[in-house]
Amino acid sequence: MQRSFMKYPLITLVMMQIKEKFNLKFLKSRKKTAFTLIFKALQFVIATVALYALFYLSVFLKVLSFNAILYAETIMLIFIALQVMAIITTTVGLVKSLYLSGDNELLLTFPVSANKVFLSKLIVFFINELRKNYLLFLPMFVAFGILDKMAFYYYLWVLAAYVLISFMPVIIGALLSIPSLFVALLLRNAKYVQL
Repeated sequence: MQRSFMKYPLITLVMMQIKEKFNLKFLKSRKKTAFTLIFKALQFVIATVALYALFYLSVFLKVLSFNAILYAETIMLIFIALQVMAIITTTVGLVKSLYLSGDNELLLTFPVSANKVFLSKLIVFFINELRKNYLLFLPMFVAFGILDKMAFYYYLWVLAAYVLISFMPVIIGALLSIPSLFVALLLRNAKYVQL
């Protein structure tokens, strides 16, 4: 551990936090790992089929297909609402993790810079967003592509968009975390508001 920490401090910090934040006990056994991967793939397929059925039903019943603009606007509105919720939850989580967490004192005692600790926390939040979006945005875009009979390169775009969509809330949340911390501290110190 000491050797790997000195050689790859950022990776070690990320791995320490991932171990703490996510349940990775299934990795101890090949059988449990295989079962978990199959289960995650099945969850993805079920989510995609459910969203495909929802999209198909909405088109079939002409709920969203009065014109193509309404259909695209509805999908975009859902996407924006989900992104705004992701940004808010990520910002709150980053404020707690970056500035109010007790583990920062421990992490800063390691022979690494504060920047690496900060970056490691952002990477962990990015991985968490990838996990959430695996069953949220990815199935939505795949179902939309299947319904609209998109070309094969659409799905390559979906993979790139999946990474970008997962990255955006983390970056925006990191930028908003400092003013949010200031507001949270003001509210905490206000006599008439109790948090």
